Amino acid sequence: MLFVVLFRVEEVFIVCVKLAVFGVTFKYRFRIQNIMENTIILKKIAAQLRKDVVTMIGEAGSGHPGGSFSIAELMTVLYFGRILNYDPKDPKWADRDRVVLSKGHCSPMWYASLAYAGFFPKKDLMTLRKFGSHLQGHCHPMHTPGVENSGGPLGQGLSFGLGHAIA
Repeated sequence: MLFVVLFRVEEVFIVCVKLAVFGVTFKYRFRIQNIMENTIILKKIAAQLRKDVVTMIGEAGSGHPGGSFSIAELMTVLYFGRILNYDPKDPKWADRDRVVLSKGHCSPMWYASLAYAGFFPKKDLMTLRKFGSHLQGHCHPMHTPGVENSGGPLGQGLSFGLGHAIA
């Protein structure tokens, strides 16, 4: 089992992740001001990502906006709140943080986040689910820069993430 706990101690958030299977606990700390100073900007980014998801899905003629909308703030804070370490010019950088997305229905939001983070041009977002596009209905790491795992079978992300952590 994976437990994630977020708590606040004197202007510092502490994220405590415990892998019950291994009995190991990891702690990650970040200052509130890193996020709070940019709250307005982050809200605007999340809103723009949602607009792009609606436009992408409308252009494609199919998709799941609800799943994407449910992770808008999460992806915004991870990619634009200085939480993740990544280099869009070197998506396979060995010291990058990895995002594992188990529910493939959220692919449009991940794609929008990656485009705004600079992994590929924003104009590519309008090719969602088009023949020959690197942005298909479910993410695939061999086709889309910044994608670590194929999404689809729900729950697969836990085993994939554990495998990455152990390796």
